[in-house]
Amino acid sequence: MTEEEKPERYICSKCGIETKHSVLFKHAHLLPIEIFQKNDNGTIHQNAWTIACDHYKFIECKGCETPSAVIEHLVGPPESRTEKDISYFPTRAQRKLPEWVKELPEEIMELFFEVYRALSNNMLRLALMGSRTIFDMLAVSKIGDVGGFKQKLKSLKDQGYISAKQMNVLDSALDAGNAAAHRGYKPDLEILDAVLNIIEHVAGLDYLDRQASEISSKTPSRN
Repeated sequence: MTEEEKPERYICSKCGIETKHSVLFKHAHLLPIEIFQKNDNGTIHQNAWTIACDHYKFIECKGCETPSAVIEHLVGPPESRTEKDISYFPTRAQRKLPEWVKELPEEIMELFFEVYRALSNNMLRLALMGSRTIFDMLAVSKIGDVGGFKQKLKSLKDQGYISAKQMNVLDSALDAGNAAAHRGYKPDLEILDAVLNIIEHVAGLDYLDRQASEISSKTPSRN
């Protein structure tokens, strides 16, 4: 097997793990880029130019045969690179969208799609801002427009939709969503996972209730 024919390891969008891939096509593109540092006041303090190389590859998983494309972004001399910056197309899902999302009202369903798409593209601020919007819409659909953010949280807890611990998590995390919108705060994946876990719990209650009713109607009664 020649060097060109050796499989390379990438994360498969279908398998969800790193697997061996055949490289069906590749092309390298060199481009100059400017690197700069800013002062505390936001002005450029230092700048320099270097060469970047983007490796475009069309690949196929050797397990499930799913095709995808990657771009490996390489900046600077090889000895200064610590890891590869790789973009995947289609983007890798950071979190699996629940099957029951399609049962939600159209506006909320579309927001879920947008939030998960932002999450997969590492747009964490947008994902958190969208999560706060989903929360507001869900809260109004469950308890009505009872006031501001904290009033909605308290009403959801008082009516049994969320626990006291979940209320505290949403209070701090979704306040971060407000900070992301107005003060440039950038959340991490752990915060977003915690928020989406609770939002999915609230959003999925009606679907789970319907499932329980269907199971109950099909279960034979006791003699």
